[in-house]
Amino acid sequence: MINIVEKIKEKFSSIIARERVYNVKNSRIKESKTFSVISDAHGDVKKFSAIMNRACQNSDAIILNGDIFDRVSDKNNEKLVNIISNCALSKKIYVVIGNHELVDFVNGKEVPASNIEMLDILRKIPNVYVPDSPTDEPTFKNWDLGGVLLKTINLPIKYYEGGEKKEELVNHLNKEPLDLSSSNDYVISAIHTPKNIIIDKKKIKTEAYSVLGKTVNALTQYVVLDELKKSDLIISGHMHGGLVPDFIRSRKEHFFGLAGPYATILPKFSSGLYNGKNPLIISGGLTKISSESGLGFITKNVVFKTVLDRWLFPPEYFTLKLSNGADSVELVESNRLVLK
Repeated sequence: MINIVEKIKEKFSSIIARERVYNVKNSRIKESKTFSVISDAHGDVKKFSAIMNRACQNSDAIILNGDIFDRVSDKNNEKLVNIISNCALSKKIYVVIGNHELVDFVNGKEVPASNIEMLDILRKIPNVYVPDSPTDEPTFKNWDLGGVLLKTINLPIKYYEGGEKKEELVNHLNKEPLDLSSSNDYVISAIHTPKNIIIDKKKIKTEAYSVLGKTVNALTQYVVLDELKKSDLIISGHMHGGLVPDFIRSRKEHFFGLAGPYATILPKFSSGLYNGKNPLIISGGLTKISSESGLGFITKNVVFKTVLDRWLFPPEYFTLKLSNGADSVELVESNRLVLK
């Protein structure tokens, strides 16, 4: 009996996670590279540790695409920093700043986050690259990944609340030296949230997705800001997968979410690959059940949350396999992993 109980405990102490692998090909990519992209850990040390361990073993570099920290104790913050520091002993890590790195929420009110101090600590760690923290205006930072240019766009908190601010972002983008025409690098733009870079209803195309094995045609509306069109690939997070159970996602994952951050209902861009002239990949993140989604009450039930985390909304990150070839971005694997 004791052995059975121990086996049950051992089984549920492991983490079931989803790794989505994308083949990225372009004639300007001279050397094959593998990057892991991780976002929205929200202070979950266990998930972050397990997935960082795997990414650190299997990737040439890691991109942390925002909301790694959360409203957590200083003790948890220190653990997250230690995980990043240990991986940085062998791999380079590039950080994008998310909204939870900038503010905390106490009794429903925003207060400055102590997580900004954590970013300062990360800046002092060798092989960890952190841009300046935005205050009232976005900050931009380009990192040379050896034939690949990583452009990070870091937004102040006002860009996450009170509606989207596309026009204001365009003005800032136009002030930046973003002319990449002289660069022969493959350009990846990383931004924590996709909300401020997408323009709807400008172009409509039909895509197919699958619901419980049935193929259905859906209208996917997608075009990015003109100022980002020189990017070869855009990567993002923040949407927590739109809280769509994993088993009803299509392979290509063109799917409208049910609920996103700040109680957004039916978000059009929530997870997966949106493949157009400017391919966009959105990670569902390591913590899909977010209090911001309006479903925070679920997380108070530990048993219920464990079941959801393991089976319906498993932690998710993606891997980019870059190689030389005809220009394309394609989802090639969607692996369900058991991690310690």
